[in-house]
Formats: sequence, C-alpha cells, structure tokens
Amino acid sequence: MKSLCISKSSSFSCRGVITGDPYIPMNVVGVPDEVARRMSVQERVTDYNIAQLQGMMDRGLCLTHEDANSITHSLDVGKANKKRTILKVGETVNRRILDGDAVFVNRPPSTDKHSVQAMYVRVHTDHTIKINPLICGPLGADFDGDCVHIFFPRSVSARAEAIELFTVEKQLVSSHNAKLNFQLKNDCLLALKKMSARKYSRREANELLNAMFTAGLIPKKRLSGRPEWSFAQILETVLPQENKI
Repeated sequence: MKSLCISKSSSFSCRGVITGDPYIPMNVVGVPDEVARRMSVQERVTDYNIAQLQGMMDRGLCLTHEDANSITHSLDVGKANKKRTILKVGETVNRRILDGDAVFVNRPPSTDKHSVQAMYVRVHTDHTIKINPLICGPLGADFDGDCVHIFFPRSVSARAEAIELFTVEKQLVSSHNAKLNFQLKNDCLLALKKMSARKYSRREANELLNAMFTAGLIPKKRLSGRPEWSFAQILETVLPQENKI
C-alpha cells in the first residue's frame, strides 16, 4: 500500500475534508456524489450479473464499456442509454461508485498500519467526506480541517484483499500495544449515563432494541413494578454472550 498507493499519485483516488456523522456505522465512509460519479469500478460481465449490469447501463450508471474486441466506448454518466447497448458475457463495464463498494481510507501522514482502513461507501449529496467520530483514533482525525485520501480498488482481487485485511472489523485491536483502537467518546458516555438513570416499559424497550438494529427480543427477566426493564438489561440483549453485563 505505501509503495504503490500512498507514496505515488493514483488516477482512481480523491482527497477531501472530513466531517463527523454519528449516524453512519464505523465501517462506512460518506462519499460525495460529485466524486462517486467520476470514479469507476471494473466489472466483468458474467451469466450471474449480466441483468444487473445491463440495468445499470440503461440507467446511465456506467462510465465506459469494453466490448469483446477490446474496444473501449465512452458513455454519458447520468444519461439513459438511448442506443440500447446490449451487453454480452465476457465484456467489461466500468461502472460508477455505488453504496456498498469497498474503498481504502487514509489520512496522511501514515504513522502506523491502522491509518489505512478499508471501509464501505455511502454516497451522499453534501460536499465533504463523512466518517463516524468513533474511528478518529486510528486515523488521527479531529475535524479541524483534516483531509483524507480515498483510493478506489477496481479489480475483484483488490477489493477482496481490502475486505479481508484492512476493514475496521479486522483492526479492532492495535498491533502495537494490544489495546482497542476504538473507544467511546464523551458524548457516548454521557448518553449511556443518562439512559441508565431510569427504567423502561415494554414498549420503550422494544423501541430501543429496534433503534439498535437487532433482531433480539426484549429481556425475559422483569423488575418489580413498572417500568419493568433497566437499560443494562436492554443493552446486554445486543451484546455477544461472552460480554453480558
């Protein structure tokens, strides 16, 4: 990464100011639409994805199309395919960046291996790159005008390597001191304290669990009287079995 991407210029990359967005997951980076529509990912047409790629081609989501004779045809991004180009198996399509694509995020200077994170794209209409504030630690960011680089791996092997080796889930623990790279900030700790100061009814417990994006049921053990559940019981419902409170 350092020798091939970070220390050299790259065509498929962007640089922008970062802002915090606590409503996106830690492994997601918000990419402006004006950037996403100029970057591309290479897709080989197969029997499994030809219908999907043909639909993207018709909606104007592809930048270039390489036919079986290795001739590259430029396409108008954002405009419908009026000529109705029919894709065939074996051809190559360079489509624009969409939600869920894997990218490399780096905030220079790179001081350690954790300053390079593989994250998933969420396209938005603002003009800054957005990250969750909890990931500021490994990136060394503090939202005072910091800029990050985003590199867009184009081949399937490059995207697979990014997901398997550099994702946030693979770098939870620091390789230098065996400590967690991500820690709760003041706003999260304050929220936990305020939410632990009261008890919750059955309806409120279900609403909190739904907000945490879990399929778990409400706690079985009840407290005496109403309301019936404490926040600790609700919180342990979404934690792994080995991390019960």
